[in-house]
Amino acid sequence: MVVGLGVWFAWPSGRPVYDPPVRSRQYIAFTACLLTGPSGLSDAQARAVWSGMEAASSATRAQVTYLSASSGQAESVGSVTPFANTLLQQHCGVIVAVGAVEVQAVQAVAAGNAGEHFVLVGGGSVAGNVTVVPTVGVSSVSSRVASVVQDAVGGVFRSGVVS
Repeated sequence: MVVGLGVWFAWPSGRPVYDPPVRSRQYIAFTACLLTGPSGLSDAQARAVWSGMEAASSATRAQVTYLSASSGQAESVGSVTPFANTLLQQHCGVIVAVGAVEVQAVQAVAAGNAGEHFVLVGGGSVAGNVTVVPTVGVSSVSSRVASVVQDAVGGVFRSGVVS
């Protein structure tokens, strides 16, 4: 009887608790999306922007993703606009564009989506929902993008030119 009571007290109670492996990363419900040209992240400027977005992700646990415009056709605002709209449909918390045509396409999409936030790297015009990050140097672009994305994750989006 003593052995039976000992086993009963030692027996684990309730359901086992699931602990995810240490190497898994828990993201918050915020995604920052990057639209690049057909070269994707092999373009130096896109790589610098992506580096800043990854830094922001590490600091905030926001998810970051990118989409490259198709390389199978001539790059124009009309051919890139569907890619920008795809990012809108994915409910990105902030959409970042890098590349001349991508910036123009996202600028046009931003005009019709006042409730969304957009970051244009290297050009474009400031609007109530648009921030412009000038391309002064690769390292400064990365840190500027990181700062803008971190602010957006924190619920603060300032339109204007990031200096």
